[in-house]
Amino acid sequence: MFIVVHCLSVSYCSSLSGFNLYHTDYLRNDLDLDCLHYHTYKQGLAHQLIEYCIRSELDKYISYDSGQHRAFTFENLSKQNITSEELYEWSAPVDLIENYQIYLDNNSAPSRFLFYNCTFPWFGSHCEYSFDEPELSFEKQVNKRFEANSNDFRIPDMLPCYTHVQCDRTGDRGQTPSACLDWREICDGKVDCLDGGRDEEQCWQLEINECDNETEFRCHNGQCIPRGFLNDDMRNPDCLDQSDENRPRSLLQSSDPNEVFCHVNPGFQCEEHKCHKKLNNANIIECGDGSCMIEFYLPCHNHRNSILTSAFLAGANVSKECREVISCLMGILNFASDINKACNMSLYTYARLTKQYCPQFIEFPPVLFGHVRFIYKNDQFHVSTVLINL
Repeated sequence: MFIVVHCLSVSYCSSLSGFNLYHTDYLRNDLDLDCLHYHTYKQGLAHQLIEYCIRSELDKYISYDSGQHRAFTFENLSKQNITSEELYEWSAPVDLIENYQIYLDNNSAPSRFLFYNCTFPWFGSHCEYSFDEPELSFEKQVNKRFEANSNDFRIPDMLPCYTHVQCDRTGDRGQTPSACLDWREICDGKVDCLDGGRDEEQCWQLEINECDNETEFRCHNGQCIPRGFLNDDMRNPDCLDQSDENRPRSLLQSSDPNEVFCHVNPGFQCEEHKCHKKLNNANIIECGDGSCMIEFYLPCHNHRNSILTSAFLAGANVSKECREVISCLMGILNFASDINKACNMSLYTYARLTKQYCPQFIEFPPVLFGHVRFIYKNDQFHVSTVLINL
């Protein structure tokens, strides 16, 4: 009787959040595990179900003490007439719920299955997870996290990185971890990895990829989609580069702020979007969140272009004082220091300071093909109003 009363208490608490994990079977050897589902729908956009998971390589950093929570075998639960529906209400993992239902139907299950009766606010296979604000649903947790990005002055702790390609993205020897390779920069026609150009290897296979002209449409990036998806819904493109619609939907042209600014939008139209190489004959910057900003015109709202530029300067073999002077001289936001608060002198003053703190020739990391470099000579100076976005 004690078990039933205790479970009812957990049911009341977990109903506030309902955190039921998916893909908790560690024997599957998947890249992702312990996933929560986020459903989003906005007027005119398709329903979307997005998985947020723990990467398998990060599992070793998760600690838990199962001794703090009571564990029950399927046999124990069955004797208490516990149903699979009740396990769902108590935030049990979905995999475990399905296996428990199989046990009830067949009266057999591997002995490794245990249900941990987590006390609020904990959840997970071993009660190893909790949120700082557990009373919020997962949908609200995600929305709040993305809404925090709306602060234009917020410096991001970390930007998403594509880790399956080892890449020296900036030549700064790891001093700026956020300045890493984004998946959208792979096969974009521009070498980003300074240590061999791995991001553009084998990309010719996309260029020669042919689609069935009768049944398929070939996207600008070589992707094939069913021809029936061509020009069917401008707000829900099917090509990653959105070239299946009449015009590439520039995220700069929408009146909906949640669409304009992908840094506050977790939807597929941002997370699964790769920019056109060209838009209205202008060079486009990949902001790493689905936003496409015009080079030399608008910065990324998540400051990625500034982070990359700062890291690019860090890759130059000069002193910290020299880098800070160059940052002010070039109008670059340098997140590695507080120099932005002190960039209040004239450009001519900073030009003179380069002679004091910098060598005569400043050699920057490669910008093209792994060997083409910019070299700055500090006795030549020209004032320009154009900001540099790399």
